Amino acid sequence: MKFRQPICGTFPGLAYQLGNFAAAYAAQQQAWLAERFRTASGTPNYALTMALVECVVFIAVIVLAATGLTWVLLKRTSPPEQGQLWRHRNLGKAFYENPTTQREAVDEFRKALALAPDSIRERINYGSARRRATAVNPN
Repeated sequence: MKFRQPICGTFPGLAYQLGNFAAAYAAQQQAWLAERFRTASGTPNYALTMALVECVVFIAVIVLAATGLTWVLLKRTSPPEQGQLWRHRNLGKAFYENPTTQREAVDEFRKALALAPDSIRERINYGSARRRATAVNPN
């Protein structure tokens, strides 16, 4: 998942703090659970408690990873229409090289960027066209 620039620095910090929040109470939870599962001698069974906690964490990681993988696969199943994308790229390039059609280049590259918003190529093409169009005709 891609985030805009101001949010990029927020997500890792939030994830770190949520991890700390969950881990802060883990010892108390495990001690409570160990009291419920006693050994034959009557002492708290920390081995069973740790095994249960690890199983729950393992299953949670598998579910989250599968969910993330599903998200990525679903996103990739609908690629932009390659024919239209290349058409806008080619028209944009042709307009870009002609000093009298700079505004049309910006429009074509904007359409290509709309078809593939995560593409670095489309962002560079669109930015370059805007820069050149502004330099040629600073209106």
